[in-house]
Amino acid sequence: MKQIILVAVSLVLIFGCTEPHEPTILKDQTAEKEHDNVPFEERVKLHVQSQLGILGSEKYELKIYKEQLTNDGVEDAIITVNRLEFAIEQSKKENKLAKAAEVDFWGNYNIIFYYDSELDKITPPMEIASSPMRSMRVSFENISSENYKDALIDYPIRNSEFRIFLPIIEHAPKNTFQWKLYDGWGTEAVEAYCFSYDKGSYSNIKDIIVKKASIQKIEKGDDYNKIEPIINCSEEVLHRFFFNPNDSKYYTKK
Repeated sequence: MKQIILVAVSLVLIFGCTEPHEPTILKDQTAEKEHDNVPFEERVKLHVQSQLGILGSEKYELKIYKEQLTNDGVEDAIITVNRLEFAIEQSKKENKLAKAAEVDFWGNYNIIFYYDSELDKITPPMEIASSPMRSMRVSFENISSENYKDALIDYPIRNSEFRIFLPIIEHAPKNTFQWKLYDGWGTEAVEAYCFSYDKGSYSNIKDIIVKKASIQKIEKGDDYNKIEPIINCSEEVLHRFFFNPNDSKYYTKK
């Protein structure tokens, strides 16, 4: 029988002392509804500040991406928070500013929340170990169903970027798969990938096709945090992953 391999989160980076990590989410998957009598955006802000212990003086980035993410016919939301200022201030307090800057302040400073419209609740924080020098990017695709979307989260780690496939399963975001978008940008060992989707091999949820890609060249001294990557996809298929509904993870045959 052909060996079946689980997509692991052990993608080692060219530079580093860092690796991509499973997003950290609190055991309690939902938070009680709070701040009922305020507009939605304000309710989100108050919830985020309460959950993360953000003081009024801290500058942080908060974005709300609205999309229908379940089969209830109503818009939900993915909420992202970037706490770069907090990361810098923390490293100063610990007398580690120079060391932290060398790794782009890598840590749990990019954070995701999910708003469930059916329950009218916002989840606790899902921390993404990444570089807060760049904010996460959120997009949506029809992977689980043609009737609603799944969230895709792109997060940076120095001169690389990774994508998490984050469908909503039982009222909570579930990390089913992740892969590199690019790695080693600005080095001779650069690699890049793109994705497409096809009819599911083992379930109604679509397979994920990983294809070889290229990324525009930058010089070693260029600031990759300030350059928008341009990825060009090829038709060369490298991997095909199928969804196993028994554990809500993607696998591949080899």
